[in-house]
Amino acid sequence: MTGNNLYEPVRGVIRGIIEETPEIKTFSLETDEPVEFYPGQFILLAAPGTGEAPFTPSPRPGGEPGVEVTVKRTGDITGALHRKKKGDTLGVRGPCGKGFPLEKLRNREFIIIARGRHLASVRPLILDILSSRDSYPSVTLLYGCRSPGDLLYRTDLEKWGEKFRVLKTAETPGESWNGEAGPLPGLFSRLSPEPENCSAVVAGSPEIIRSGAGALKEMGVDESRVWVPVEKRISCGFGKCRCCLAGTYYVCRDGPVFPYSRVKDLPGLWV
Repeated sequence: MTGNNLYEPVRGVIRGIIEETPEIKTFSLETDEPVEFYPGQFILLAAPGTGEAPFTPSPRPGGEPGVEVTVKRTGDITGALHRKKKGDTLGVRGPCGKGFPLEKLRNREFIIIARGRHLASVRPLILDILSSRDSYPSVTLLYGCRSPGDLLYRTDLEKWGEKFRVLKTAETPGESWNGEAGPLPGLFSRLSPEPENCSAVVAGSPEIIRSGAGALKEMGVDESRVWVPVEKRISCGFGKCRCCLAGTYYVCRDGPVFPYSRVKDLPGLWV
């Protein structure tokens, strides 16, 4: 956690917009004040007149002040964000929550499993890998999408593939697709981790998280070393409104990143 005021948003000016897919855009925001965060923390973006919603921030290229945020259009707030243009302003509040425990991920074999838009949840972690490559001796990314048109971060994926092992798959590939074909779990058999020296992150729907964590467990990777970003009705960002309460945990305050062993059986979390 940094010294940013969780209650007061700062102004963010949209300096760039990338249309990742017809339903997903990445916004580059220049903020009036630095927004310092750890990979896995979240911020809340406010579109005037519609409210605010949580998103995972990534650093802007070249260390420019501000954040990049990837937004899928799903409702009123995200729809309002998608209508924004370069030069428009948003409110940026946070960072909030607890990020990935980098000290437990570095200097080990490291596996990342992500599907669809959930690659945005691990993008800041991947950027940390690239900036501290010597601290990650072995990295594998398994990424799945519905079709080639749903692929996120196309240019990034190509660059990442030059630095570590990247396997991608599409459920309905086209003729020009250069990856694997089929659902993401079909790639799990390509893993052969050293269980005692392996940590992992699984980001996706509840089904993907369960299947990914389950496959890793069958390979001998302890569930306490499999980390998952959790999404559950985050609203206030600091554990007061109780919207994200799951068992005894507030996702916004105690997460959103948890070891799978701690949250796999929490009632109501995976629906």
